[in-house]
Amino acid sequence: MKPISFPFDFNHKLIVLSVVINGKKTLRVVLDTGMPGDGLLLFKTRKTEELDLSFSNRLIAGGDSLKTVPVQLADDVVIDFPGLRLPKQSILVVDGNPFPVQTDIDGIVGYALLHRFAVKLDFDKCLMRCWLSKEYKCENQFVELPLVFREGFPYFPCSVSTSNGDQLSIFAYLDLGAASTIALNSDTHDEFKFTDEAIESKISSALGGTVFGRVNRIETLDIAGFPLKNVIATSCGGELARCIGQDGVHEASIGTDVLRRFKVVIDYSNKRLFLTPGSSFHEPFRFSMSGLTVRKMKLGHFLIEHVTPNSPGSESGLQKGDIIVRVNGIQANKVTIEEMNQILGKEDSLVVIISRKHTLMKFIINPRAML
Repeated sequence: MKPISFPFDFNHKLIVLSVVINGKKTLRVVLDTGMPGDGLLLFKTRKTEELDLSFSNRLIAGGDSLKTVPVQLADDVVIDFPGLRLPKQSILVVDGNPFPVQTDIDGIVGYALLHRFAVKLDFDKCLMRCWLSKEYKCENQFVELPLVFREGFPYFPCSVSTSNGDQLSIFAYLDLGAASTIALNSDTHDEFKFTDEAIESKISSALGGTVFGRVNRIETLDIAGFPLKNVIATSCGGELARCIGQDGVHEASIGTDVLRRFKVVIDYSNKRLFLTPGSSFHEPFRFSMSGLTVRKMKLGHFLIEHVTPNSPGSESGLQKGDIIVRVNGIQANKVTIEEMNQILGKEDSLVVIISRKHTLMKFIINPRAML
């Protein structure tokens, strides 16, 4: 088989692929190494209901591995990526969308592609390329690392140097479903504990749920002999490990804000990871923020779900539960969640009109680089 190439959208630091189901409906799914099962996992929406598939009801383990959640299961489905057909696949449909910043995401794909092919991700060109695993040969300048699988989740070796000069060799979870840099499990190493002065932040772990941690910088993250300097990191204890059922062995997770700085080849079948720096390798890590986490409501306005303490949003007087009606003269119901997060993430002054207890109020936020 010749290698097959097709583009992906790198949207809000997530790898988004277009797929066609049974030759009819086109959906947008996130490529996620946290999806260990075959087929697709879709979120229950009008689009999934329009697939007109024959479903049976099941129960599966939830993200925290302690609860079960109801799902609908359809078998013998044909899934088409551009130039690549996967017949006899299964589809699971669950309630909710674990990517709250992405309202146009319909589901997740992972193992269905990754265990069949060596998958190359070129973030510079937003291009994905697939080889049969036995046919892929390491390209020049790529460095090979081993993949270690724990309950279906891939881990790889790297090293972390903290600001205190401590250096630790660890195995980190390769998490394509997280838009973050590196999340450190402080339950595994005391060196990963950040002080109370570090910034509190909300971290989403896809289907695993949401956890909170503290954000600071580490001196170096070294992957395959390629050192990344002054990296934004989050210390979040064991909550993130428990979300994916890896309590006790999970030292860290590395997301796409690190991986996008490389060209990456993932080869599940041969338990290999290949890396070489991309054009954005030396791009500084930034943590510019308003301090607001928002969710789009049914009527189009945005609910503030979390306000980071000591952030510009907190200092302005905004509170959890406020409803954003207008930002810089733009009606909130006229923008998408992606556009709203881009507005809130810039270091530009914001004039925000909110509704609090049915009263309109005006606030001014001056976002800044927090670290």
